[in-house]
Amino acid sequence: GSDTGRRKVRSLGNTKGALFCRTGLEWHSDGVGTNTILSCIQAPKIGGDTLFASSTKMYNRLDPESKIEASKAIVVYSNRFTSGGYSAYDCENGLRMNSTGTRLLRPAQRRLPSWRYWSKTMPLVFTNENGDKFISVDIRKFDHIQGLTVEKSRGKLEDWLLRGLGWCECLRKSKFDPETLLAIDDGGGWDPRCVYRHKWKTGDSILFN
Repeated sequence: GSDTGRRKVRSLGNTKGALFCRTGLEWHSDGVGTNTILSCIQAPKIGGDTLFASSTKMYNRLDPESKIEASKAIVVYSNRFTSGGYSAYDCENGLRMNSTGTRLLRPAQRRLPSWRYWSKTMPLVFTNENGDKFISVDIRKFDHIQGLTVEKSRGKLEDWLLRGLGWCECLRKSKFDPETLLAIDDGGGWDPRCVYRHKWKTGDSILFN
């Protein structure tokens, strides 16, 4: 998954040798306390936007009761719903997210030969060096919240995320392809105070953590 000679550099796109994922929105954190840089070598003519969310603002938008509940939540992550590879491989093997990227719609239908089951637990809410709490979650590998069933866990998490991301149902215009179950667009119903949408231009670079 990384470029030759560049251990932690990964090519994303529709060119030969690059990972191309058609899943659509897939909210996730690229590791807690780590930095990621995205650089655009060639911008697409249409689409390809990347959405960034402030995880501290997401937490702060929750009501007091939900903040307490989310802070106590211990998340079990696993690969049992995935194909055992990157998002692009999961998409090729049938995994689907819903149009807002806040819930797993369908698990992978096939698994890679290298698939081996694993699981781990992590809190949903962390505290940064400034004392601010923030939400960190990987929806694709989210299994359940300890003490809740998978379905109740998904509903609870989606409710927190939609409120935290400022999703407005009245602005929702997202559509699905009925055959592939792939989202055609996300509907643009996000609160710009919480979610930044970047439209790529060739030469752009973004650093985030």
